[in-house]
Amino acid sequence: MYLNAGFKAVNNECTWLKIDDENQTTYGIGHEKMNELMIKEVGDLKWENGKIDLLGYLY
Repeated sequence: MYLNAGFKAVNNECTWLKIDDENQTTYGIGHEKMNELMIKEVGDLKWENGKIDLLGYLY
């Protein structure tokens, strides 16, 4: 479905705040290379493989 809509799979290293929302507990910073991400380029900007910073509350 997403591929047909113009999205493409990317493989980027992500950083995020590990939160147990149920217990309101943080477990530090997570670091992992994600291969489940999909993006859709808009305009003239090209996607660059690099680090994605998702630090903050739950996304």
